[in-house]
Amino acid sequence: MLRREQRTTANNLAGDNVSGGYTMPMPKFMAELLGDVDNFTFMEKYCRVIPVSGETPIHWPRRDSRLSGARRGGEGTPPTQVTGPTFAKRALKPTLLQAEYIASNVWLQSSLIPAEDLVRKELAYEFAIGSEQDYMTGTGSELEPLGLFTASDMGVPTSRDSSTANTSTAVTADGLWTGFYQVKPQYRGGLITVGSRPFALQCRTLKNGDGTYLWAPGINSQAPDTLFGRPFFESEYCPQTFTTGLYVAATFDPTQYIIVRKPELEVQRLIEDRARQNQTVILARMWNDGMPVTAEAFVRHKLG
Repeated sequence: MLRREQRTTANNLAGDNVSGGYTMPMPKFMAELLGDVDNFTFMEKYCRVIPVSGETPIHWPRRDSRLSGARRGGEGTPPTQVTGPTFAKRALKPTLLQAEYIASNVWLQSSLIPAEDLVRKELAYEFAIGSEQDYMTGTGSELEPLGLFTASDMGVPTSRDSSTANTSTAVTADGLWTGFYQVKPQYRGGLITVGSRPFALQCRTLKNGDGTYLWAPGINSQAPDTLFGRPFFESEYCPQTFTTGLYVAATFDPTQYIIVRKPELEVQRLIEDRARQNQTVILARMWNDGMPVTAEAFVRHKLG
C-alpha cells in the first residue's frame, strides 16, 4: 500500500517542466525590448554644429579687445594715439571617441530582436550621452570638449558667474534675474537655460514680485518649458550638488557654443578577428569637440 504522505504529493505541477512532462508551452518572447527611457540630449540640436571631414583643427580669429583711447580736444590739439584692437584665436579639433563590442555570432543570427541594429543603436546612444556630458563638464583637455560648467579663460571665465541673492543651498528669483541681466540684450532673445532636475524643482516654485511664476510649462509636448520666458532644458549631466559656491545652472546663447564633428558615427564589423570564438567585433568611432566661444553670451548660476 502507498503511505498516506505519498498519496498526497502532487505529481503534475504546471509550473515545473520536469513533473509536468514539458507539456506546457514555452514562454513567449515578444520581439521588442523593454528598457529604461533614454536620457534627453539637446546640445547638438540647439548649439552651432559645424560638420568636418577629418581631424584637422578649425581656428577662429577672435577680437579680445577693441580699439580704444579716443579723446576730445580743442582745435589745434593733436589727436591721442589709440590702442588695440588685440586678437587671439579659438581652435577646435575633433577628437576620437570609440568603443568596441564583442558579440556572439549565434546571438546575432538567432535573436528575435535585430541584434546588430540594437548594438549599433546602443553605441550611438552611449556616444550621444558621453558627448553631452563633455559639453556640460568637459575639462577642455586635448582629449575632450570644454564644458559650460568648467571655468576657463578659453571658454566661460569666473567673471561670468552669478551668485548674488542666491543662498548657500538654493537659488532665488532675484538671484536668477540678476544672472539673466548679466547677459547683454543683444544675446537675450536667443537665450536658453540648462539645469538639473533638482534645479528645475526649485525653480518650479519661484515667483516674481507680482506673484507670477518664473517657470512655465511648455504649451505642448513638443515645446520646452520656459524660464524667464526662454526655453529651459533639464539635463542629467548638469551639476546636481546644492552647496555653497557650486554651479547649478547656466543661461546662454547656444549659437555661441560651437561643436565640430564628423557627420556620422563610423561602425566597422570585424568577422575574422575572433572567428575561432565564433564571435564578431563591432567597432564604433566618432570624432567631435566643442567649446564656448563668446564668454559674454554666457552666465553660470552659482550658490552664494
